[in-house]
Amino acid sequence: MEQELIDIECYRKTVKNYIDLRRYQTALFWAEKVTVLSNGEPRDVYWEAQCMFLLREFQRAAHTIRSRGLEKTNLLCHYLAAECLNEAKEYQAALEILNSVDCETLSCAMSGRIGSCTASSMKDDSTTDESHDGSVYEEPFKNDIIASVYFLK
Repeated sequence: MEQELIDIECYRKTVKNYIDLRRYQTALFWAEKVTVLSNGEPRDVYWEAQCMFLLREFQRAAHTIRSRGLEKTNLLCHYLAAECLNEAKEYQAALEILNSVDCETLSCAMSGRIGSCTASSMKDDSTTDESHDGSVYEEPFKNDIIASVYFLK
């Protein structure tokens, strides 16, 4: 079976459309399919967990991220996992996630640029969505995410 036969981008847009319509259960249904089709690509796992968060399934969302180790390698998943555990009143586990990785160097470690990472070169796949459909996470949003992480701490 060839992967080119399936247009995953179309399904990703479907997930985001259902989230915009506040149809979170339907969005979760499609997000789970997209995660499987993309072999667990981090941005798809993030959107699946985001749907669970919106459905107030906090432990399930945190488990989805943590079972793949994305809380240590992806900035958005790092924040969402901590937020989920905080909402689930698992404060110690949330604090462990927040203290386990320096969120400012998270993207540098992910791309192997630890030594040459500067504020202007910090760009990672978790904050850049290639679909260009209006839901792009650019550098200013990345700073908001980092600020939110520090707020949670």
